[in-house]
Amino acid sequence: MTEKKIRAMFKQANEARHEGRFNDAESLLNQAFELSVDISDEDIHAEYVSKLAQIKRDLNNPSEAIDLYEEAIECYRHLGRNLAIAHCLRHLGDIQRENGDISKAETHLLSALDIYRDLPTKESLAIANTLRPLALLNEALGRMDRAMAFWSEALAYYSEAKVEAGIAECRAHLDGYSPSQ
Repeated sequence: MTEKKIRAMFKQANEARHEGRFNDAESLLNQAFELSVDISDEDIHAEYVSKLAQIKRDLNNPSEAIDLYEEAIECYRHLGRNLAIAHCLRHLGDIQRENGDISKAETHLLSALDIYRDLPTKESLAIANTLRPLALLNEALGRMDRAMAFWSEALAYYSEAKVEAGIAECRAHLDGYSPSQ
């Protein structure tokens, strides 16, 4: 029963987060964590840490989010949950890109991309969402040919996933590029 209650609280926290009620989401996660101490479930702990990392990012606390994503990655590695590892690596890399830690960002984003591509099921949106920060990172470094290759590939995946905002962003970058840049 406790696990069911914890999962329900995780769901409520997700809903609060999507409604922009980040403090409420964090509070719900912390309450769920308090309950989880009694059952010592690694999967619940990993999910708690990764969800808390998202909230910390939402609350503009990148250093805490980075630490939590690193912990979540280790938890998910121990559990053998490659999709969750890839998601955490992608978010970690994107935060690092935003903070100017380009080398680590690129390493984590490329690792996430490799994992997504190796999964038995195609994760089109996740791949597109990983290609996007790689494209932005390469643009910032002036590696325009590489950036455009990432934008082009992201466009294909966003089109497959039918995500209009992603399609529009990719097209804007591709349309604004000329090989002489």
